[in-house]
Amino acid sequence: MLAKRDSDGRTPLHIAVEFERCQTQTQIGIVMALLKRRPAALDEEYDHEGLREDFHARFNHIQLYPLLKYVSFPNLKWTETKTVPGPRGRKKPAPKKTLKGMEIAFQWLRDKGVRRILNVVVEDFEPPSHSDEALEGALKDFGVEELDWRRLDIDPASLKKIGGCLHQFCQIEPEKLICFSSLQIPPVKVALIDDGVDFSGIKTMNRLLGRSFYYEGEGGTGKTRPYWNSTIGHGTLMARMILRICPAAVIHVIRLRSFVAKGSDSVQIDQHSAVNAIKYASELPDVQIISMSWTMPAPKMQGLKKVFDDAMALAAKKNILVFCAANDQGFHQDSTYPHSSNRSRFRIGAATPEGKGTDAVGNTEKIDYLLPGHNIPVDEPSPQHRQGSPVPEAIGTSSGSSIATALAAGLAALLLECVRLGILYTKETDSEPADRPFVIREDDWRRLRQRDGMREAFSNIGTSADSGNKYVEVERLFQDNAERLEDVRGDPINMLRVVAGIAGKLLGKAPQRSAHGDGSCVS
Repeated sequence: MLAKRDSDGRTPLHIAVEFERCQTQTQIGIVMALLKRRPAALDEEYDHEGLREDFHARFNHIQLYPLLKYVSFPNLKWTETKTVPGPRGRKKPAPKKTLKGMEIAFQWLRDKGVRRILNVVVEDFEPPSHSDEALEGALKDFGVEELDWRRLDIDPASLKKIGGCLHQFCQIEPEKLICFSSLQIPPVKVALIDDGVDFSGIKTMNRLLGRSFYYEGEGGTGKTRPYWNSTIGHGTLMARMILRICPAAVIHVIRLRSFVAKGSDSVQIDQHSAVNAIKYASELPDVQIISMSWTMPAPKMQGLKKVFDDAMALAAKKNILVFCAANDQGFHQDSTYPHSSNRSRFRIGAATPEGKGTDAVGNTEKIDYLLPGHNIPVDEPSPQHRQGSPVPEAIGTSSGSSIATALAAGLAALLLECVRLGILYTKETDSEPADRPFVIREDDWRRLRQRDGMREAFSNIGTSADSGNKYVEVERLFQDNAERLEDVRGDPINMLRVVAGIAGKLLGKAPQRSAHGDGSCVS
C-alpha cells in the first residue's frame, strides 16, 4: 500500500508529510479523511459503485431546465467492470474495466430532462482519462456549442460525431470539425522554458505537457518540483499569453530551477537547469518554437558557457524558432543570456500602445521586434473559474519584455497554424477547378519554420516606420479577417478559405490589398 501513488505521484508518505504543512482546518480535514481511509484511499479496486449511488442520492432532488447554458464536472472516475461466463454458468469479473464516470453523469442530466447544453467543461486530465468513445456517448445529442474537455489528444473524428452545433472547441481550429487524416503536419508545439505553470490557471489545460529540471539538493539528486506548479506565477502568465494569441498551440512546459540570491529579493535562474532545459526542448519531437521570457548573466565558467552555447546551437540546427526577452535595463548594453549565446535568435522588446519601445527597453537597435508589453490586461482566474466558469475575472495589468516575448511566441505559433490550415484547405479543395490565385503547400510550412521565413512573415504582416520597422502591426492583417471568420462561423470550408487567405498574405503569395481596399486576401 505504501508504494501506491495518487494522480500527482504522491505516496501515503508524501501525504503524511504534507499533513504537517496544512494551514487551514479544511486542509487538515481532507488529510484526516485520507488517513482514516488508509489502504482504500489509494486502492485501485476501491468500490466506485457506492460513490455512484451516493451521487444519485445526494443530487436527486435537483430540478433542471431542458436548456442549460453551462455544465462543469470535476474528475469522476466511476468504472464499470465487465463480466465473462465462469464455471457452471456463473459469471466472474473480466480484468478490463471501462471508465464510465462522465457517461453516467451526463445520463443523469438526460434523466433530469436536460436536452441541450451550450457550454461543457470536464476535468479529465488525471490518468486514466475517458476514452473517445466515452466522450461521444456522454455528449451525444446535447448540441454542445463550446467544449473544454480537459484531456490529451481528443480525436477530431469524435468531435465530428458530437454534432454540427460544436462551434468552439478551439478558437482558431475549424479543422477540428473535419476528419483530416490526410494532413501529416502536427499541431504547433511551443516549448515554454520558465518557472513552471499552474494548470489551475490555464483554461485549455488539455494542451499542456511538461518536464521539470527543478531538482532540490546538491547535484540534482533531490526531489523534483513538478512542472505543473509555478514558483512565482511567471510561467503561468506566459502560458496564458501564448494561448491568448494561439489557443490551438500545444505547450510543453519545461520548469527551470529558480532561487532568491543572498542579499537580493529578485528571483534568479540556475544556469545548469537552463542548459538542460534548452537541450531537452531542442530534442523534443515536433517542437517548432522555444519561448524564454527571462534573462541571466553570461556564465562565468568556460565549461558551462560552452555547453550553454552548444544547447542554443542545437536549437538553431533543428530549425526551432527561439524567442528571447530583452533585459529591460534601459540603454545599458544588453549582453545577457540566452540571446547573447546565439544572436541569430529573436530578441523581443516591450512596446507602448503607440508602438514604440518602452523606457525599460531603451535602445531598440539590438531588438529584433517590438510587441505589446506595457500595461497588458491579465486574466487571473477567480475561484469560480477554477470550478469551470467560462468567464475569467480581470484583476490587473502586467508589463515588460517577458510579456512581449510570450506574445511573439504566440504570434509565431498562430502564423504556423494558419499555414497548416492553409495546407488543409488545399487538400480539401484539390478537386475543385484551379482558379485560385495561389495554393498553400507543405513546403511553405517548412519555410516558415526557419528564422528567415518567419522574419519575412512578420514583415508581410507590416511594421511601423516610427519604430524603425520593429513594431509588428498585427491588426493590419487580422482585424478584417477575424470579422470574416465570424461571418462564416459554422462553415468549416469557408473558415479554412479565410485562414488560407491569411496564410497567403504571410507567405507573400496573396495580394496586399484588394481593389476595394478591404484587405481581402483570397478570391
